[in-house]
Amino acid sequence: MSTGNWKYKSDYGIYDIFKYYKKKQKESNKESIDRSLFSKIIKQFNDEICKEIVENAYEYRMPFRLGYLRIRKHKTRIILDADGKLKTSHLHPDWKKTKELWAVNDDAKAEKKIVWHTNRHTQGFYCKWYWDKRVCNIKNSSVYSISISRTNKRRIAEAINNKENIDYYE
Repeated sequence: MSTGNWKYKSDYGIYDIFKYYKKKQKESNKESIDRSLFSKIIKQFNDEICKEIVENAYEYRMPFRLGYLRIRKHKTRIILDADGKLKTSHLHPDWKKTKELWAVNDDAKAEKKIVWHTNRHTQGFYCKWYWDKRVCNIKNSSVYSISISRTNKRRIAEAINNKENIDYYE
């Protein structure tokens, strides 16, 4: 499906995988399961892998040399520009605390002051999903990306806030 003159979108979902599965089962004269059961199996497998990655800092090796999926942590850098002002292009806003500040302080709301995450509970690190493609065996692997659901992104925050001994890769 074309999304413009320069870009083609070619995402594959559970339905596409199921069609491929049905085709292969038919070619080998084997009986196949129905689509709802197939979807449940895939979703449960993916859910268990994501839980293991988040809760135990597991590095999942994807089949067919597609690389590794893991959580990666980065140190939050405080950078000042030439005028001595904080560069905020790489910082993450803390919208909850910002809205609380705006509710109390009208001047801060008028100036649109933003409170930034400091991540003190993780010693200044922030974590995100990472697809390590160094061992990836596909051509032009740099143009491929993976999109993680919001649920799995929130799972990282929950695990970090509830467990103290999780140590993700840097």
